[in-house]
Amino acid sequence: MKNTILLAILFGVLFASCKKDKPSSEIIVGQWTLVDHVYNDYYSNTAHITTTTGGASNTIFFDENGIANDALLGSTRQVSYSVQGNYILTLGLDSYEIRTITNNVLLLYRKEPGVGNIYEEYTISLKR
Repeated sequence: MKNTILLAILFGVLFASCKKDKPSSEIIVGQWTLVDHVYNDYYSNTAHITTTTGGASNTIFFDENGIANDALLGSTRQVSYSVQGNYILTLGLDSYEIRTITNNVLLLYRKEPGVGNIYEEYTISLKR
């Protein structure tokens, strides 16, 4: 009898500790503000980094129907988006790795390989 009660308590604790987090596709919905955009144009064995700071006027809004409206760095556009699993965000034609996503922070990363040891990297930091 004691073993049965102990097992019931153990399973209850395990079940409560395995609470599932919201998927990225739900957390991403809403308005985000650009913190910064870091671009690395890597060639000649050297990183050529350009950092652009965002601000209150640089926003992107993800709606629940897969449409993103952004006003970023002086231009506006509307594109479709989708989230595959919890780690890949496809925004228009570009796919980004979701490095971090919480209720208040979204960090996206994309790398485009070139020829040899040449590549371009994009890191986008957003906050609510």
